[in-house]
Amino acid sequence: MKIAPIFDPEKRREGPKPAQVDLKRVFNLGLLVWCIATVIVLLCSYFKGALLLTSLDVCLSGLLIGFMLLIWEHFNRSHYMKLANGSEDNSAEYSSSLPSSQ
Repeated sequence: MKIAPIFDPEKRREGPKPAQVDLKRVFNLGLLVWCIATVIVLLCSYFKGALLLTSLDVCLSGLLIGFMLLIWEHFNRSHYMKLANGSEDNSAEYSSSLPSSQ
């Protein structure tokens, strides 16, 4: 194990390129799973005779977070697709805009 890359950034290998991923599919799949879980919890509650509030709260929270992520994806789709294509590399701009720790 080489320790030099830890202390000297010039000796580090270049990191892998970001993979191009369609987050809309991922979030829709997650929403589908949470919808199925919600239906299962409601069916279990119906046949048990008592409402399983904790399980229902978890399922509804998953749905809410999924919808919020879909909204985020809608507004940021072009940005993360450009990053995956490599056409926009603003990491240098971002790091230069951070305040120095000296």
